[in-house]
Amino acid sequence: MTYLRVVGVAAVTVVATILLGWWSVVLVGITSGLISPPGRTTVLEAGGGAALGWAAILAASALGGPIWAVAQRVGPVFGVPGLAFVAITLVFSALLAGSAALVAGELRRPPALRRLGRRKS
Repeated sequence: MTYLRVVGVAAVTVVATILLGWWSVVLVGITSGLISPPGRTTVLEAGGGAALGWAAILAASALGGPIWAVAQRVGPVFGVPGLAFVAITLVFSALLAGSAALVAGELRRPPALRRLGRRKS
């Protein structure tokens, strides 16, 4: 795993999320999957970078506002404590970017190689 790619994905995730909203994490994942070699490493880099980017946004929000108070009020709506709600937020961004990178990487592979990866039932 290249830490530079993770930091790059995190920086792009922060900018894209601030400018375009939460759904832009999928676009960051797709872009990462298209420009990086397909495989598990790319998926982990995209997911880790997205989680790191959203952690940075949450940390900056915590400095300027009552993020913990919000988490403690919203968490119970989902049936979890406030800290778990923050963790779910980070996992959500990682899953969005990672799955988008996986799909983009697979679509980039030649069709013959995609068929070889399937198991016969």
